[in-house]
Amino acid sequence: MLQAIIGQYNKWWGVLYITGVLICNEFFVKAFVSPDGHLEISTRLLLFLLNISWILWGIVLFLARKEKSQDFCSESRLAMFQRMIPGLFVFNLIVTTIILYVRWYPRFYEKEEMIITILYFSSLWALFVLANKNVNFFPAGLIWNTVHALVVILVGFFILLSFLPWEQTRQVILRPDPKAGILYLPKPVLQDLKEIHAVIGNTTNPTGALRHDTILVKPDEEFGYVLRPGAAVNVWLLRSMKSFNLDPPTLYIKTDVVLTDRIREYVDQMARHSFCYHITQDGYRQTLPPVSAERSILIIGDSVGFGMGVNDEFTVASYLQKMVSERYGFVNASVGGYNGYRCVQVANRESQKRKYEALIYVACENDFVKDAIGTAQNVINQLASLSEIYNNKIIIVLHTYMEYTLRDLIFSSTSDKRNREISELRPFMKNMCEKLGFEYCDWSAIVERYSVESQSIFSRFALYVDHCHLSPLGNQLMAQDIYMKLSTLGLVDY
Repeated sequence: MLQAIIGQYNKWWGVLYITGVLICNEFFVKAFVSPDGHLEISTRLLLFLLNISWILWGIVLFLARKEKSQDFCSESRLAMFQRMIPGLFVFNLIVTTIILYVRWYPRFYEKEEMIITILYFSSLWALFVLANKNVNFFPAGLIWNTVHALVVILVGFFILLSFLPWEQTRQVILRPDPKAGILYLPKPVLQDLKEIHAVIGNTTNPTGALRHDTILVKPDEEFGYVLRPGAAVNVWLLRSMKSFNLDPPTLYIKTDVVLTDRIREYVDQMARHSFCYHITQDGYRQTLPPVSAERSILIIGDSVGFGMGVNDEFTVASYLQKMVSERYGFVNASVGGYNGYRCVQVANRESQKRKYEALIYVACENDFVKDAIGTAQNVINQLASLSEIYNNKIIIVLHTYMEYTLRDLIFSSTSDKRNREISELRPFMKNMCEKLGFEYCDWSAIVERYSVESQSIFSRFALYVDHCHLSPLGNQLMAQDIYMKLSTLGLVDY
């Protein structure tokens, strides 16, 4: 019976095994991807067990040897495979040890997918050699079959890519997408959303929106992309299908679009709350109330300064506008996704358009991701070169994620390395601003103070709409702190 089974699948067992591995891997990735987008330990152990099945195949071939099936189990093939078993076992053991090791050292995350890829390619090579009946085990033949196997593997790899959607391909073979599977989206609703050019952020881009060419932004040669003048967009924060999701899916639809019944029902079912963005004809986020002041103050930044997650009247710029009335007009030139260097470019561009009384830079911690202190130093020095243009009146706000401001509560072990970097960045930026004569606002200190005043360790949640962007209350508190700095600069009365 064993001989019959082996003989029947002589030519195809390798293909079937590869297919099974890919299917299992897709299932495991979907089932066990952690919130930070990396494979859980359980997944790595399962992948390890899949490859340990090589040893089981060795046992099968050893038993088949007793049947003396020359069609599949020649003496030379068995001898070769028996020599390979210890090597494959040691190889898999080493690779799995490395994979488990990098789980506890986030700095190696970038190498993680490479290791898994090497594991698969080596397994595919071994499968090909074993499945090839005419393999020559002399060195020259082994080299030839290795080259042959690599060609077959690469061709098969690209054929597989051509048949699978990109998101599915990432899940099966490439890096697992941490945003996969977080959104419930029926196909009829998805089709309706595609027809009206809707955009769904913080997920796998199911509507196929073009990068940096959407209903809210357009391509730009100098900046990469800019806000689309005159854009008006309704936004909904959607429910996530995965727990502990701090960056929920976000649906964007133009305000002048008539929604289908299916979209309305979907929004009613899935939306947590909604808000609206309006972009002026000059390409700025709208600041309310509108004023006709002769003097202006410029605000630059990324999505935090832009006011992602709130209506126009609840941005930092709008709160400041209400505080100063018509004495100054606040121009919000912040654009989501801009880093510190882009913000300096914006400040330079705007200084050539009109005269500003002061400059406010709402710096998010993600403006300084790699080499935080070095990047911050470069950005601040570049701003210093524009200081005279802005009357030597520059205010820098350092905003931090919820993961940092609530690290004592529930995030103490989420990203210790990053938290240490932010803890070092805060005093560094403060000292540098003092040396350059800039005013400095520390968002983390604002949050700590609010927690004490509210007498609740959970009150800090109310300052965010997600793990990064601020709620109306959060923007109001930041605006109040900035207003005090404007008073220090003699621009307003306190």
